[in-house]
Amino acid sequence: MPTGIYIRTKKFTDTYRKNMSLALIGKKSWNKNLTKETDLRIMKASEKTSKAIKELWNNTEYRNKSIKSKKGILRILREIRVCQCGCEQNFECKENSKQRFIHGHYIKIRSLQRKNKTYEEIYGKDRVDIIKSKITGRRPNKREIRICKCGCGKSKEVMLHSLWKYFRNHHSKNNKGKNIEQIYGIEKAQEIRKKFSTRMKLQYSSFTDYEKRDFLKNSFFKAGKHPNKFELTCKKLLDIHYPNEFDYCGNGTKVINGKNPDFIHKTKKIAVLCHGVYWHLSKYNIQDTKENRLAVELNDSQPFRANGYEVWIIWEDRLSLNKVVIINKEEVKQNVEEVYVGN
Repeated sequence: MPTGIYIRTKKFTDTYRKNMSLALIGKKSWNKNLTKETDLRIMKASEKTSKAIKELWNNTEYRNKSIKSKKGILRILREIRVCQCGCEQNFECKENSKQRFIHGHYIKIRSLQRKNKTYEEIYGKDRVDIIKSKITGRRPNKREIRICKCGCGKSKEVMLHSLWKYFRNHHSKNNKGKNIEQIYGIEKAQEIRKKFSTRMKLQYSSFTDYEKRDFLKNSFFKAGKHPNKFELTCKKLLDIHYPNEFDYCGNGTKVINGKNPDFIHKTKKIAVLCHGVYWHLSKYNIQDTKENRLAVELNDSQPFRANGYEVWIIWEDRLSLNKVVIINKEEVKQNVEEVYVGN
């Protein structure tokens, strides 16, 4: 028989039924004279039906609205209701039905009610905008007058759902040269910073090493990160004693354990960190003492030391090769003393 789509006509179905009925003449059905005591299949089927009926019957809401017929099937009771269009005709429906009108009577009554009436008269003023927005697919066209929050006193008519607060360039004029504390206040500024830091920490912790490197690289690129004056002087210092051995990677090109060093050795596992006094001590209200500097050095070098790197730290105010501190568990005390006592 060739492949393709075949449509079963009425003639085909009638002949197929006749042939099937002729083929079954004289044959008995498989479940004739069988009971649940004599056959396992019938016993399992009867158990399934009985369980289903019991579960339905245990539901009080269903039981109240149902009756048990002669065949044991649960059926919902029916009732007679009066049509609410005013024709006083009756109709029959199920008890749980929401039908209130005879078929076609609702359209008649609504057309009579809406004849020569506006949307406001039919639906009311509160629902007009919602219904029109559903029909047109647009938001409600409600407007209000708002005053600019910069304090200039100017006002503007805007939509209700608009986020407008300032006139153009008024926000920047109002907050020009101000910190986040001056704009929002100290308490609110701290809350904003905490929320932002927790969100960024959660986001950063879920990244892989490759994603961390890309994230830092993009963030440094957007911030215009490049070697500053202090980092350039550190590069000159390293080139004097170790010419062409260190590469600058403070722009996010090298990420070790989620941290970005300033310089890294080309062949050896040595990372160099350039520490400014303000960004590592004064900003966090840490006193400039020998113990505090040592604690900062150990804390900042920990991610690199965990990966087997030797860490050198150059401080901004003590710039010389003798001030390069090698952070290792065995050499910390000796080298730190040499740095702070020397010169």
